[in-house]
Amino acid sequence: MHGWMDGGGLFPEAAAMLTEQPVRPPQRVRPSEEARRLYRELARKAHPDLAQEEGDRKRREEFITRVNAAYARGDASELRELAEEWAAGPQPERGPSRAEELYARLEWLAQRKELLTQVAKELEEGAIGGMLRLAPDDPDRLLDEIAEQLRAQVAEREAELAELLGLVGQQGQQGQQGQEGQEGLPG
Repeated sequence: MHGWMDGGGLFPEAAAMLTEQPVRPPQRVRPSEEARRLYRELARKAHPDLAQEEGDRKRREEFITRVNAAYARGDASELRELAEEWAAGPQPERGPSRAEELYARLEWLAQRKELLTQVAKELEEGAIGGMLRLAPDDPDRLLDEIAEQLRAQVAEREAELAELLGLVGQQGQQGQQGQEGQEGLPG
């Protein structure tokens, strides 16, 4: 298309066709001899029919569209730039720049920091957090004290159990002796 776009994003030719007004024929551009030579060379080298793979065909179609547009305008300098671009070959897939890579790492670190903050909060609110508040300087010593208290309580309970078992054993012996004494009595 030629000319400027209007406020609706249409070229004057397209707007004229939609409003059924006469379409102004495009200005005829007479390309220079250099532009014609460059155009023919680029068409021979970059024509989509020369592609052997679909990806290459698509790249060539997009490129030849740009070549055709530059030729239609008679723009020899743009055709020279396109010739240089074609000679340089397809641009390799560009990986992330150093800045993009650093930014991605910063985002990753920020996510990990959030996760660690959440886990730390959960730990502080749980049983471990309570223990850490009781002995913030030496939580291992606190665990040792708790273990010692538990061992002492177990020892007390074992002693009580042994005493109770001893009483039961004594009562059993006394009851057995009482029955033996009664057997000898006349009935």
